[in-house]
Amino acid sequence: RDCEMAPKQAKAYKQAKEDFIIELESGTLPTGSAMVKMIRLLQFASSYAEVETIEEIDDDGFPKIKYKTTLTEPSAKLDAFMDDIDTFGTEQVAVMSVSRQLLELLSTRLTKKGIKHGMITGTTSEDDRNEAMENFQAGKIQFILFTSGAGGTGITLTAARYLCRLQVPFSLVDYKQSLRRVRRIGSERHENIIVIDYITEDTEDDHVFEVLDKKSMSFEDVVRD
Repeated sequence: RDCEMAPKQAKAYKQAKEDFIIELESGTLPTGSAMVKMIRLLQFASSYAEVETIEEIDDDGFPKIKYKTTLTEPSAKLDAFMDDIDTFGTEQVAVMSVSRQLLELLSTRLTKKGIKHGMITGTTSEDDRNEAMENFQAGKIQFILFTSGAGGTGITLTAARYLCRLQVPFSLVDYKQSLRRVRRIGSERHENIIVIDYITEDTEDDHVFEVLDKKSMSFEDVVRD
């Protein structure tokens, strides 16, 4: 599902790609190393962000500055997902993201529309996690949101007819696990599953899939040998 960035989001993404400093409404954010720059690009491909500057003293007594980013609206991916809600009908939907903050933004949108949903992230307690999963499996809620990191072993979401991936991880294992949460051999509820990947056009989203394809081919070569 192709997504087009909002102007403010697109401006931040362009600066993250071309410049050393990103000018946000809340302040300036350095792009940093190549790895940090990649993280920034993937963040802005999903939504806008705010930055908080935190001054600290290191172990040697010298001041240092840290930058805390928080994902905020607008988000082209969330716009696209909310546009798709009516097409899901009464079918159950599992929504995956790498970023917990992106799911929290989506949760806020769903709550404003009065749509009941569950959420499973790394900060979710075991009791809340089990309750959300059981409610989804029992059909008490139509939507469940989960992060790729938290959606590993022990999570069963086979009630889902749709798997919507707002972001995908670089990890091939986590990527494959996301599908196994909704499609388990021997416990399928549906003849097939519809997987929708939300991709922001002409961004590093495409690069993530290229990396996963290469990892998958390498994995298949090893297994085949």
